[in-house]
Amino acid sequence: MGGSQRGHAMDIREIARNLYATIDARDWDRLAGLVSPDLAVHLASANPIGFDDWRKSLTEFFVGFPDGHHVIDDYVGDADKVVTRGRFQGTHTGIFHGVAPSGNCVSVGVINIDRVENGIVVEHFGQLDGLGADAPDRRILAPPLEAPTGVPTLSHSVHSAAVLRRQDGACSGFYTARQLAKIRDRSTGKQTAVFL
Repeated sequence: MGGSQRGHAMDIREIARNLYATIDARDWDRLAGLVSPDLAVHLASANPIGFDDWRKSLTEFFVGFPDGHHVIDDYVGDADKVVTRGRFQGTHTGIFHGVAPSGNCVSVGVINIDRVENGIVVEHFGQLDGLGADAPDRRILAPPLEAPTGVPTLSHSVHSAAVLRRQDGACSGFYTARQLAKIRDRSTGKQTAVFL
């Protein structure tokens, strides 16, 4: 990669770093200056939305998870796009999607692609792994999977992060894992974490 291309890749990665730091700071005025007035935001499989609706969606996350923030594992930049892989983590102390606060720590994998023109983000693609969310009460982000009584249940698989918990339910730390499955025996209710 030539020097000017390498410099450009560093520039768009820095734009992404600033974007997510600004979101985590909830500085909506500064965020508006980092994106195009015609920003197109694509969240999962939903129809594209604009900046105002995106800000409302982000605000909903921070109401449910006031200490929420992004932990970025990788930035990959090429031409006019930067891919960001990491997770959003926080403590569920506010109402989120109608679910009352649980006090549980949540870590959910995210992959974002941001297209940059003239130093500002013009298009954002965001994918959140709601099924892989690590939370004791998965209703926060996704419904649980069920199996017949007596059959251990694979409650979810995480490709980005896992939370290890003490017996009292407190978070003991966030750990990256290739794949984690939580198996729950419906007859006893006992849940076991298994790394695959």
